[in-house]
Amino acid sequence: MKQLIPASLFLFTLFLNPGPAAAGPPTGCLNGGCHADLTRMKHMHGPIGAELAGMPACVICHIPNGPGCTPQRKGLFQLKAKEMCVTCHTKGTGSLHANAAGNCLQCHDPHGSNRSPYMLRKEG
Repeated sequence: MKQLIPASLFLFTLFLNPGPAAAGPPTGCLNGGCHADLTRMKHMHGPIGAELAGMPACVICHIPNGPGCTPQRKGLFQLKAKEMCVTCHTKGTGSLHANAAGNCLQCHDPHGSNRSPYMLRKEG
């Protein structure tokens, strides 16, 4: 069931995409200029790649909390929940994951990494 939820979210965002004909000026989180640095990471989190493909994927983990993003005005977003990661990712069985107690962001960057395919903040 846990794997069905991410697949459903992906398909839902896929069909919400208006397509290139309806696309206006760049206003997305990545192509609007605010977070373009996330597109240059060697290992990108799945929603980052989906956002690059034109799907509104940032809202999988973030809640819009204010005006929408434009190149002139930054939007306000917040995380849906601290435990958001386990919605798509099952808890790891490795020795360190048991001690992390759901604090994934302590070790992992939720957007991506240039060093680690596991998006670790630090090596070692």
